[in-house]
Amino acid sequence: MEALKKRTFGHLNKDMIYDGILINASVLPIDLDDFKEDAQVETNYDTWIKMYYKIYSAHLDQPKIPTAEEIYEKAEAYNKKGVTSLGVAHFRYSTISADAVNRGLLRVTNDVVYETASFSRESPYDVKECITFAPFSWRHGDMDDFTFMLSDEFIFDNTGSKISSVSVDFADGSGFREIRINEPVNIAYS
Repeated sequence: MEALKKRTFGHLNKDMIYDGILINASVLPIDLDDFKEDAQVETNYDTWIKMYYKIYSAHLDQPKIPTAEEIYEKAEAYNKKGVTSLGVAHFRYSTISADAVNRGLLRVTNDVVYETASFSRESPYDVKECITFAPFSWRHGDMDDFTFMLSDEFIFDNTGSKISSVSVDFADGSGFREIRINEPVNIAYS
């Protein structure tokens, strides 16, 4: 898959692609429009990791973020200590404009994408953002009490935003509350 990605997109000027992430290079069937800032999508770990992996696999060079396996291993270590980690993924990325070929900014020859001379006047890329938040918990059993934590190890962001807290409704009847980084929060569901 990596060889095909390099063959298809390897001739593009990566300096013009936000953080080297070209979403068209990922074949995963995840619609990142579902993860816009104003989207109303309920996420769990499975949804979160799929979105994250879509971004990971869209890097044209070596990704600057951990693998999904590395995230899972860290989250599992927290789970073994009785802590459910909360993860945030907030990414900006590039996508090829729908009309880039028609405007003469890109050409495709033998399934290889090339920039054209017109590219120097305007970009064939659109920059978009996606964001998601979810608990990294996969074991519930009969537990009534949970400890949640927004660890800085599970905040992934290439937008320059400084996330210091999030507001969460844990569905325990207390409504939304602010969760600060690296501060455990105990929630009772009884």
